[in-house]
Amino acid sequence: MVNSSRFASPLDVFGAIGRLADGEESRQILKPGRWSYIGFKGGSEPGVLAMSWVVETGEGRSFVVAGAVSNSATVLDEAEAVQLFGFIRDRVDDLTAPAG
Repeated sequence: MVNSSRFASPLDVFGAIGRLADGEESRQILKPGRWSYIGFKGGSEPGVLAMSWVVETGEGRSFVVAGAVSNSATVLDEAEAVQLFGFIRDRVDDLTAPAG
């Protein structure tokens, strides 16, 4: 179901990212070093920054990582937010590994 508002909902974004993950050509274009696949969708407007990824390990484990920051009272430090989201994204596999 598509969100009828002006902005994509998280489910809309997850759907778009998932469709990218299904395309062999997009998988080759977007292939990064740490992950066997990574898809990205982000968006912003004054006071709001949202980012989401679908990432896949070489072993076939997949994760969706999404986050948003919002503060209408001040200008966001977008570089800091991007760094934080990237840190979380690049450690999601470590954070979800079975204890042992």
